[in-house]
Amino acid sequence: MATRFVNVDRNTPLLLPPDLRDWVPPEDMVHFVIEAVEGMRLSTLKVNRRGSGSEQYPPKMMLGLLIYCYANGVFSSRRIERATYRDVAVRYLTGDTHPDHDTIAKFRRENFEAVGEAFLQVLRLAREIGVLKVGTVSVDGTHIRANASKDKNVRYDRAGELVPSVGDVPEEIGQVSAVLADSGYVHGDAWESLEQDKVDVYVAVSREENHSQRQYDYRPTPVIDKPAKVIKDQRLLAMREKLGTDAGRRLYAKRKQTVEPVFGIIKHVMGFRQFLLRGLAKVSGEWELVRLAYNVKRLWALKTA
Repeated sequence: MATRFVNVDRNTPLLLPPDLRDWVPPEDMVHFVIEAVEGMRLSTLKVNRRGSGSEQYPPKMMLGLLIYCYANGVFSSRRIERATYRDVAVRYLTGDTHPDHDTIAKFRRENFEAVGEAFLQVLRLAREIGVLKVGTVSVDGTHIRANASKDKNVRYDRAGELVPSVGDVPEEIGQVSAVLADSGYVHGDAWESLEQDKVDVYVAVSREENHSQRQYDYRPTPVIDKPAKVIKDQRLLAMREKLGTDAGRRLYAKRKQTVEPVFGIIKHVMGFRQFLLRGLAKVSGEWELVRLAYNVKRLWALKTA
């Protein structure tokens, strides 16, 4: 057996191989992210123009960096910057460059429109691969913390005590809440529009009474002993009977394997439990980025299965 010796200068530490691909497994998701982003046509991508002579980075590389990091549970711009030094796959994606956290944060804020375009193109890619099938569409919601302190909020009943001039606000809010509650949590226009498009709609028209209250709930204190809500709308009554059939229950139960696991993966596997940005527009953009990262992660898993 021949022995091979390599002469290495002790003053020159060998930290990484000449080609980072030698350290990135071929089955790593980073290869799929790079290939997917490079194949996208994104006309709205913006370069980080800072006007200070700072180093510029390819916009698609920056988008791929955000997608890969979000898909692997790295959301903070400072943590993403740190990953460009510590994570070999991220170093491979960025070409061994290291965008600073301010550049990453600015690129994320200014490219939500491009993220939306990328979201649609990933769906088209899934159709081309053959894993996209549109049949039953499920809609659900979940709670994700905002970038704000809940202790700074004020309960409606306390608002009148703290600011006497707004003592009539709780009553007005209560009237609006009553209107929303009477609507049965169903937007009539959307429901009617779907039915006109020949979509078979299944909507929950009632909810469990006496929900357990959170200790930080700032809504008005509910009346626990109120009688159960009586549904009088004929369309809601027909929907309740429709959901009560065996076929209706089976179809509605598909939510357990369609939309509900999505939130479970986003919150427990990817670890996204709080928005980093503030304001409705920025929160909506960040959620679009989370959904994009989830779809890319899911598409990669299906492709390599």
